Amino acid sequence: MENEGCMRLQKWKSAQGAELPEPGERVLATDGTFVGEAYRTSANSWCRHTGFPWRDMVTGRTVTHWMPLPPPWDGSEDEEEEA
Repeated sequence: MENEGCMRLQKWKSAQGAELPEPGERVLATDGTFVGEAYRTSANSWCRHTGFPWRDMVTGRTVTHWMPLPPPWDGSEDEEEEA
């Protein structure tokens, strides 16, 4: 399946690195504990998909790494269902 090959190539990228997502671009992000959908703002802060800032109020953790989201499902049947 073509999308499986794409997913294997995805690697986590540092949120402090030179390559960052465009502001507003939805990505998969992690703070080392939680993984979820997020986006970077034009002020270079991170928000969860809900629009709330990504910051743990107890530990102060914020996004450490990110990766692009996989492409959306194309409507084809799952490989297991085809067999």
